[in-house]
Amino acid sequence: MKCVHDAKLAIRCLDPGKIILTDKNRIRLSACSVLDVLQYDEQRSIADLQQDDLISLGRLILGLGINNLTPGMIASNTVVE
Repeated sequence: MKCVHDAKLAIRCLDPGKIILTDKNRIRLSACSVLDVLQYDEQRSIADLQQDDLISLGRLILGLGINNLTPGMIASNTVVE
C-alpha cells in the first residue's frame, strides 16, 4: 500500500478475495485498478481515495481479528456508526 500511495495512486479495491499470499510471506493485491475503469468519471482527490484505502485496511484487519469477513464489514463505501 505504501508503494502505491507513494506513486500518487490509490488501491480502491482492498477486498479479502483480492489478496494473494505468496511465498516468503509476501502479500500481493490484485484488481487494484478495476474501480478506476468502472468509475472513471468520478472526480475525487487522490488524498480522499488514499484515506479510503487506509479505512479499508483497518476494516480488513478488524475483520480478520474477529473472524468476520462479510462484505458489509469490509466495504469501503459503508459508514460504520
